[in-house]
Amino acid sequence: MRVALFGAGVSVDCGAVTPRPPPLGRDLFDPLHRLYPGWRSVPADEVALFRDNFEDGMNAVLQKFGMAVAPLMQEMAVFFSIFAIPASGENRYVTLLERARKHRVLWSTLNYECLLECAAARLGRSVAYFADPADDSVPVWKLHGSCNFRVTGLAAGRGVSFGTGVTVGGGIEPMDLPQVREWCAGDNALYPAMSLYAAGKPIVMSPGPVQDAQSRWARHVLESERVLLIGINPHGPDGHVWGPLATTPAEVACIGNEAAFTAWASANRGGRPTKFFGSRWSRSERAAADFLTA
Repeated sequence: MRVALFGAGVSVDCGAVTPRPPPLGRDLFDPLHRLYPGWRSVPADEVALFRDNFEDGMNAVLQKFGMAVAPLMQEMAVFFSIFAIPASGENRYVTLLERARKHRVLWSTLNYECLLECAAARLGRSVAYFADPADDSVPVWKLHGSCNFRVTGLAAGRGVSFGTGVTVGGGIEPMDLPQVREWCAGDNALYPAMSLYAAGKPIVMSPGPVQDAQSRWARHVLESERVLLIGINPHGPDGHVWGPLATTPAEVACIGNEAAFTAWASANRGGRPTKFFGSRWSRSERAAADFLTA
């Protein structure tokens, strides 16, 4: 089996996306601040932190306001739900899924949006979240949760507040993208099962299913033949991702930041097989597809 893992760098270089490609983390705060009242209420000191490093801003807001960030996370979910792949136009997600159709590939992503699912839908294929490769469905593993993961087994109307350090148990149920907007706008104090965009990517809403998937994903990485990373750069606090990638005997190939990846591989891979294809998916599309399907 092979594993593909996508990061935010993919979405800005994957081809046709409506209404526009999702922003990278370093560019995320300004559209949120412009579009949503909750994000416009962020205090000036934290605004500066968000613009410098989004995780630092979120860490500061969490320390100061605790789970009062829930409305911000609802608005973030709504924001990520607007991105989709159109019915026509070149898109590399679509092309790669089709090229690898007959191969056992576990498709995984760190992104909150649903472009990978949209690519599957454009090919007429169903999505099986956190499933092993089987038949014609596309196994999609969202390691940091997703904007369309509704929390099940618990209800909390608006006005309900959560204390600092509280986690909300329950299951998750996928929603269609229009349902995300409806659910977040309703009488609901919860937000989708998305990790907080902070150091270590903590998960507060229905952490069990996502954390279980992270553990099972790590085992798949350790047992795989090849791992392809696209649009993702090494990030030390995300040990649940980079720990298994460091120790797997699989060949690991990357499209992203060459200096960052090479330094990480030199320090952590211990001479295990590693490749770097290029800085942009659009310039390394064939090499990536060949690596995943050879």
